[in-house]
Amino acid sequence: MLAVERKRFVSLFGFLFMAALWTLLSEIVSSPALPSLARILRALRDMVLMGEAWQHISASLTYIISGFLFASVLGFLIGVLISQSKIAEFVLMPIIDSMRPVSALAIFPLLIVLIGIGFWSKTVVIFWTAYPAVILSTINGICQVDRNIVQAGMLDGAGKLTLLVRIVLPLASLDVMTGLRIALGSGWISLVAAEMLGSREGLGYYVMVSSQTFKFPNVYAAILIISFIGLSMNWILNRIQKWIESKFF
Repeated sequence: MLAVERKRFVSLFGFLFMAALWTLLSEIVSSPALPSLARILRALRDMVLMGEAWQHISASLTYIISGFLFASVLGFLIGVLISQSKIAEFVLMPIIDSMRPVSALAIFPLLIVLIGIGFWSKTVVIFWTAYPAVILSTINGICQVDRNIVQAGMLDGAGKLTLLVRIVLPLASLDVMTGLRIALGSGWISLVAAEMLGSREGLGYYVMVSSQTFKFPNVYAAILIISFIGLSMNWILNRIQKWIESKFF
C-alpha cells in the first residue's frame, strides 16, 4: 500500500514539475505560441463546457476503436495461423516484414484518392499501423510457452485444438496484451497525424485548424485531451492485462 502511495506521489510531483516549468517558460519566452497554463486550462474548460470538443472526441474515438478492433482480430488470427503452420509462416511473414516498414501516412494520400477522407481512410491508417505489433506479439507469446506444459497436456490426451485454446493461448495472453497496448498507442498517434493531413473532424483536425487560426491555447487544450485519452486507453488495457495475470499466472 505504501509503495502504491509513493508511486502516486512521484507521478503527481512529475505533473506539478511540468506545470511549473511550463509556467516559467511561458513567462520567459512571452510568445503567443506559448500561452500560460491558466489560458490553456480556460480554453480546455470552454471547449468541454460549450461542447466544441465532443464532436471531435467522438469522431477520433470512433476511428480508433474501429481500426484497433480490425487490427486486433485479424492480427491475432494471422499470428495464431503463422505460429501453427510452417507454410503460413513461409508465405505470410515475408509479406508482413516487407509491409511493416511502410508508414501508414505514406499510403494515406492514396487512401484519400481511393476511398475519400471519411471513416474508412482513417480506419485503414490505424489498422496498417497497429496490426504488426499484434501479429508479432501473438507469435512470440505462443512460441514462448513452456514446451513441458504442452507435452503434459498431450500426455493427458488433449488434441491440438484443445491444447491451443485451453493451454497455449491463455499462457501467451500477457504477450498478446503487450502487443495490443503497443498497437493501440501507435494507432492513436497515426490517427491524430492522419486527421491533420486529411479530415473534416477529429482531434488532429481541431489542432490543425486552431493552429492555422492562431488559437494557440485551444491547440494545447486539444493536445491535453489527446494525451488524456491515450493515457486512459493504455490504463484500461493495463488493467485488463493485470486481471489476466492474476487469473492465469
